[in-house]
Amino acid sequence: MSKLQIGYDTSTTRGYAWLAATKDSGTWSDLVFNPTGTGKVGVATTSPWRTLSVTGTVGFDGLTGNFGAGSLCLTANKEVVYNSGSDSCLSSLRSTKHDINALMVDAAAQVLALNPVSFIYNNDASSTVRYGFIAEDAAAVDSHLATYDQSGNLSGVDDRGLLAVIVKALQSLITKVDGFALNIVSAHISVTVGDFDTVNANKANVGELCIGATCVTEIQLKTLLANASAHADSGNTGTESASSSVAVDTTPPIVSITGANPATVNVGSTYVDFGATVTDDVDQNLGYKTFLNGTLVSDIVVDTSAAATDTIDYVATDSAGNTATSTRTVIVDAAVATSSPQ
Repeated sequence: MSKLQIGYDTSTTRGYAWLAATKDSGTWSDLVFNPTGTGKVGVATTSPWRTLSVTGTVGFDGLTGNFGAGSLCLTANKEVVYNSGSDSCLSSLRSTKHDINALMVDAAAQVLALNPVSFIYNNDASSTVRYGFIAEDAAAVDSHLATYDQSGNLSGVDDRGLLAVIVKALQSLITKVDGFALNIVSAHISVTVGDFDTVNANKANVGELCIGATCVTEIQLKTLLANASAHADSGNTGTESASSSVAVDTTPPIVSITGANPATVNVGSTYVDFGATVTDDVDQNLGYKTFLNGTLVSDIVVDTSAAATDTIDYVATDSAGNTATSTRTVIVDAAVATSSPQ
């Protein structure tokens, strides 16, 4: 028969009470609480809510080490449960969530702002070096990347939040890389300015062909080739005198400014430019380019916020490459304007 013994040990500073079961032979016996399971056992509580209910802290020592899936979790009802199929206590099921929306953050910027570190936990006797993040640093990037206790105090790093941001950043990067690769495969690349040492191509389509500072357009190149061909034909037939030659256009266009030059406009007023007309002895309907203070512009907008002097260049080039320029001076004056474009 087993006996229940209760004692008090004073061998330690604080002392402690003990409870044990022994057999008649003096050997220790198993001590069982609530063997039928019909009641509840409480520690530091008078209202146990589970078979074993503890109010306060709980500590364990000498636990058996193990590995594999599984987590010991605390439910919202403060019940300890074992999740054998996951290393996490939080559910990922859609049915357990609401207000589900796509993640709308600049994930790439957040990843760049994160600060991965190596560290050793305080009081770690093994001094194991670990990789990870500091909760304060992660919260500074985005509060959703940290966890908080019931009082709202920072408690750790939200690993799932970090994973979501990293995946979002990778998706954005993959989309950009795929788009670039698609343009490469489809043989279409749009470049505004590029510097190349050597370009090898089967065919090149260009608006102007430039060698150094000399550029020719398609029309100009056709004219040059036609003139060269005419000269060659004249030399081969022998029917024309050696002094005969094909006329080459060397006369530049005439650019006539419309309106007053110089033109004057009051400070604060709006300047309206009347442009110029272009005539040429060979080409018809030539256009021109406009440069405001030396800068090529499509629309002439003169800054009239303060007194100043501006220049507008009208530049026309004919098919033979002859170029002409006319310049208008615009005076922004604080006084009343004495003349304006007519």
